[in-house]
Amino acid sequence: MEAVVLEHTKRPDYASCFDRAWFFTLAHTGIRISELLDLRLEDVNVEAGYITVRGTKSDRDRIVYMTMQMQDALDFYLEQRIDVSETDHFFVRERGQSPTSRTMLRRLRQLGQLAGVDVTPHKLRHTLATRLTNRGMPIESLQKLMGHRHIHTTQIYAHVYNETVHAQFIDAMANVAKPLQSKMGRSLRQSMQLE
Repeated sequence: MEAVVLEHTKRPDYASCFDRAWFFTLAHTGIRISELLDLRLEDVNVEAGYITVRGTKSDRDRIVYMTMQMQDALDFYLEQRIDVSETDHFFVRERGQSPTSRTMLRRLRQLGQLAGVDVTPHKLRHTLATRLTNRGMPIESLQKLMGHRHIHTTQIYAHVYNETVHAQFIDAMANVAKPLQSKMGRSLRQSMQLE
């Protein structure tokens, strides 16, 4: 999906840099669509590589971090961002208005169709959380990053991680077992020939 977004947003026009910026913000931070639309200029520190997400579901501010790819997309967007005195929203469309969730969902669906996947902001959030869990991020850190009030909400990703670990164990053991089986087979054949 990310490769498709990069391909379809490579033009240097405003719409492309806008789409690339908000897509990578959703995909690489796991923030909710409502949180994305509520971001203000003061909340986004591209140079330091983090965003302050305010007034979340758990009523506490939280920090989410940027990848290099996301920082590049946001830098490019900010260079072209229209200066609108009526709003301090971070994401502003080409004509100066703030995007609506309906507009963003429609555009995300279009990008998903280009990639051949059914995608929603929640699926991007779920995918990021699963990737981070699969890479060993502690569940408590993931809870904080995702803005979950209760740990059991975050533990859904731990369950996915356990399934992934099991599948990886089976694959790894199959590779371990092959050399052992061939050694055992050779020694068994040799012992039978000696008899």
